[in-house]
Amino acid sequence: MSPTKLAAGLANRVVTLTGTNFDEDQILSIDLGADADCQALTSYVVTSATSIAVKTPTGGCDAGAAAPVTINQTETGEVVKTGAITFVDPPTITASNPISTENSAALDAADRVTKLSTTGGQVIRIKAGSGTTFTGQSGAALSGTFGGKALTTVGFLDNAGAPQLASAAGNAGNYWIARTGTGLSAASNTLTINLNGVSKTFSSADTGLTIAPIPTVTSLDVTSGKAKTATTVKITGTNFTATAADWRVEFCGEDVTPSAATTTQLTVTTPATIGDEVGFPDTVWEGVCPVRVYPAATPANISPVSPGSFFTYLTT
Repeated sequence: MSPTKLAAGLANRVVTLTGTNFDEDQILSIDLGADADCQALTSYVVTSATSIAVKTPTGGCDAGAAAPVTINQTETGEVVKTGAITFVDPPTITASNPISTENSAALDAADRVTKLSTTGGQVIRIKAGSGTTFTGQSGAALSGTFGGKALTTVGFLDNAGAPQLASAAGNAGNYWIARTGTGLSAASNTLTINLNGVSKTFSSADTGLTIAPIPTVTSLDVTSGKAKTATTVKITGTNFTATAADWRVEFCGEDVTPSAATTTQLTVTTPATIGDEVGFPDTVWEGVCPVRVYPAATPANISPVSPGSFFTYLTT
């Protein structure tokens, strides 16, 4: 039989029974485990004398200990395999703001970054639902994919947001920190989580995540300059085009247009003064600015803040 462990509560999961002398004319129904809703099932197909495919019903089957699978027949009675199937609660994510980029996770929910780049390689924070525990323990066999690409575990946080050892058992409702794969597609943005031998797939509506060809900033060749003096900065990143007019670069909310562009680099001159923008009271002319890039035609596709995307304004 395959599989022997399934996610509880999910409909239309196919279980293949293997044996001998299966006769469609003799089979009345099939019981999958102890849940009454999963007994006397008629949603099966006898594919051969040695194989039967049966689906879990609407609402799926309740979680529980290993239970028998029974083939109910007209003349030859029941065929029972004890302890043949186990239904396990599938992984869950919290219903409200479950995922964002890791470097925006400390922001208010409305300001967290949930649009990911097709380039991939971004670190995301996934919050487990109240009945799920993310852990790196070998028995949990935690893995997953986003957009069809494997996630790589970076670490774990407990449900209070404190670091948790991968070898620790963890606690329900905690966090999984993972890096997305490269080469994502905007057309494929589902998240699949495998945990404790079962899996569940979450749609974009469940996760709040979308994928777009947004730019990313990886480094600045100059990372500081005088607040009242224009400084030329070359910004290296991904998903740029070679037309400078197509782009805008934001320093603490102040936009400038690049003077030159390639597919991997934008050249800009910093705004000379930013007296009334984010982080700059009228009387203060120094501070650290996040530098973000976006296409002029689609401002919503703005680059996320990254470790290499900060410029410091100095007064001296």
